[in-house]
Amino acid sequence: MKIEGFKQQFFQLKKAVSSLREAIFKLENCELEGFDKRYFSESKEQAHFLIDDIDFDLVQLESNLNLVFNLQNNRLNQVMKTLTIFSVIFIPLTFLAGIYGMNFDYIPETKSQYGYFILLGVMLVITLLTLFMIKKRNWFK
Repeated sequence: MKIEGFKQQFFQLKKAVSSLREAIFKLENCELEGFDKRYFSESKEQAHFLIDDIDFDLVQLESNLNLVFNLQNNRLNQVMKTLTIFSVIFIPLTFLAGIYGMNFDYIPETKSQYGYFILLGVMLVITLLTLFMIKKRNWFK
């Protein structure tokens, strides 16, 4: 990911500028003829400002990275919500189909002329009740 590469580059730059600032600090404390100490203090101050800018840029990169992860998590949550709704609707229907798909001699509705239609009606009622409850809880947003 490019953001990770940028972060590494900023960390390396910060490390280099920190080392430069320390070197300037040591030079500032040395007694050298012909050099004005104001030059060293200005250079040290510029290095300090550069480190602050790098820190700000690192915070911005981290913020952008968090935004990308939050968007991905939001998309994943929407997909999981959709799959959950389908599961809530179809698991009870699958359970009923599994029970009535068994080969037993005594299942009361199998001997009835309208047993098939009764089971379909029960499945329809379960589906409608489930959809009503989902709608009532505002899961369809």
